[in-house]
Amino acid sequence: MIVQGDVLTNEGPKAIKEIQEGDIVINLGNRPCRVVKVEKADVTEVIRFASNPHLVIARDTDIATRYGRVQGRSITGSTVEEMLYQCESPCFYDTLEPGMLDSPQPGYELTVDSGDGVFVDGYGIYVKKEGERA
Repeated sequence: MIVQGDVLTNEGPKAIKEIQEGDIVINLGNRPCRVVKVEKADVTEVIRFASNPHLVIARDTDIATRYGRVQGRSITGSTVEEMLYQCESPCFYDTLEPGMLDSPQPGYELTVDSGDGVFVDGYGIYVKKEGERA
């Protein structure tokens, strides 16, 4: 789930809270795909990014790295450095910081019709693909 960040769409970056069913977003293959569902739920456990402070995701969200998928739940300790997959350049090292929010905030789970992730504030974040189980 994405708590805060701008999703790359065919019309440019758009705040996650403004993404709606039917919007066209850019998947991890740099191809347009349609959002078929947006689910909203409260989030308290999150991951923040030291070099990308606008992006906040739920702790159970998977992240695209140069070496494949990293499960958010696998990030332990205070910080972890990963080579993150980006849309503008091949990769970028950033420090992932797991933590808690002071109070629950809404998180948004996207389901798309193709691809298995989208770009949020330049980083690859995995989402649901239509027809996949949760």
